[in-house]
Amino acid sequence: MQEVPTALGPDHWHSVLEAIHGLGTHAHAEDFPEAEELHRIGVPVLLIQGDRDHLFPVEIAMELYRLLPNAELCVLPNTDHFIPQERPDWFNAIVLDFLARRYVGNVAKSLDSPATT
Repeated sequence: MQEVPTALGPDHWHSVLEAIHGLGTHAHAEDFPEAEELHRIGVPVLLIQGDRDHLFPVEIAMELYRLLPNAELCVLPNTDHFIPQERPDWFNAIVLDFLARRYVGNVAKSLDSPATT
């Protein structure tokens, strides 16, 4: 039997269950920022979307891509909503490439630069 993680306590599942239940009791518009708020997000963002996603159409990812000024969009062919499970090799390669280009290189550059005070 696999050990259950307890980092948040053995009864944390109660909080998770309450949060899931809460999703059905409020307007989903409350969960999403307005377009003008998205324009202010300047950090690199990777959007990975399956072209056969039955929960979120590709158009949603495309709209987010247009609204986020520093975003990259990758649409995977013949892929549904659960990309890491359906295409783990593709997903891992895409994410690792993104992190290497957009974060790891920037961190290395900042470590090489003298600190400013």
